[in-house]
Amino acid sequence: MEKENSGLKYRVEAVRDKKHIVITGMDGSAECLFIPDFINIDGDDIPVRIISKKAFMSCKIREVRLGKNIATVEDWAFAYCESLAVVSCDKEDLSVTFGRDVFEGCKRLDRLCIGVCGEPLSHLMAMTVRLLKTDEFIKADTQNTGLWYKSLDEKITEIINAPDEEGYYDNMLGGEEDISKTRENYAVEQILFKLELAVERLIFDEGISSFARQRYVDYICLHMKGCPACLTWRLIKEKYADSLRHFRLLMEIGAIKDQNVDALLTDLGEGHGEIKAYLIKHKQEKDGGEKVFSRFEL
Repeated sequence: MEKENSGLKYRVEAVRDKKHIVITGMDGSAECLFIPDFINIDGDDIPVRIISKKAFMSCKIREVRLGKNIATVEDWAFAYCESLAVVSCDKEDLSVTFGRDVFEGCKRLDRLCIGVCGEPLSHLMAMTVRLLKTDEFIKADTQNTGLWYKSLDEKITEIINAPDEEGYYDNMLGGEEDISKTRENYAVEQILFKLELAVERLIFDEGISSFARQRYVDYICLHMKGCPACLTWRLIKEKYADSLRHFRLLMEIGAIKDQNVDALLTDLGEGHGEIKAYLIKHKQEKDGGEKVFSRFEL
């Protein structure tokens, strides 16, 4: 029998006479979802162990905090929660079993922190779900972080090295893409996807090997070419136009050069004041002119 507690729907199950709670959904809507450690029933604290299949599918939640007793998150539990940005768990270990496509379609997922993990790992964990669209990294053993980072870089490098048109015909035949899409358009989308992977990995570069770092840097710079129309610049304009962190990365790796600063400033158009100040300050200092932007806190 399904019951309700503080907006959460649940049922009680028992295994070998030991009761546990299965969360099945919620009554109403909430931006922040807290799954408790226990639910008190008739004076007994029953541990919350499972989030059931499709429990919160398509809900408008932005943040989820899982209790320390959660052991299983079943298939599609948070699928298509398009506003979901942060998922965390109070567990001190990583013993959570994830089902299939738990976070499928969570386009804004930015941090996925299960157990004790720092900012780089939680961001990269979310990236594997959001961009790579795979569960393999959230199901992998993250206690050995060195091996986890190595596996991630092997995957990203494999993707970058693959031909840009690879998979085009399979997608067309499988009906997964717009049938009117040309091979050229498909290849452009693949390059943008590869560039986003490379940029995000360099932003959160903990555990990255020197080989992988250089491969990502080379790929990003290859598609900059000093021209605003090139694909690295297109990605930055579309997704990171107001992110100083991303512009600093481009400057550090040599994708932004003296030769293309003017073109980038022009192509930014209106707005983006902090970014423009950063680029102009760089240009002024390189030119040895008056550092009129030295007053900006950058």
